[in-house]
Formats: sequence, structure tokens, C-alpha cells
Amino acid sequence: MPARTGAEFLDRLSRTRTHVEIQGETLNGGIPDHPAFKNVVRTYATLFDLQHAPEHRDILTYQDPSANSRVANPLAAAVRMAVISAASSSATG
Repeated sequence: MPARTGAEFLDRLSRTRTHVEIQGETLNGGIPDHPAFKNVVRTYATLFDLQHAPEHRDILTYQDPSANSRVANPLAAAVRMAVISAASSSATG
């Protein structure tokens, strides 16, 4: 799967029919705009966009010869998750 942009991530998340219960509220979609998720979703979208920035592209992605496209570096995905976790912790604590 080619490396996504932040806009592609947000679009897909917006179209996903998710069912989430948070603090007694049930959400059926609308995750990107909900106050509990908005900041972390935007952070994640920014990290997706970094994959396409010339100064970060070769670190965050690699050229997959079988797909003939740039794909996310699995280690970079782990770093993204660590950043998101840290952002979530600081937002809630």
C-alpha cells in the first residue's frame, strides 16, 4: 500500500462507520472532529504528511520494487504510534 497523505488518512477516517463509546457518549462516525480525538487525529495526519516531505521521505518511506511505489517504513510507523501515545497522555493527564 502506498504511503498515504494526511488528507487521505482524514478522508478515510471520516468515511469509516466506526462505533465508539466514550464517557457515556456513543459516536457513530465523526471521529476526526470529536474533541476527544481531534488533536491526536490531526497529529497523526501531520505525521502521514511528513512521509511525503522531501527532507523526511527517505527515512519514513522506502521504494517497494514490487509495488513500484513508496511505502511506509515499519519502524517509522512505530515512531508514529509512540508520538501519538505521548500526545494522548499529555492531553489527558
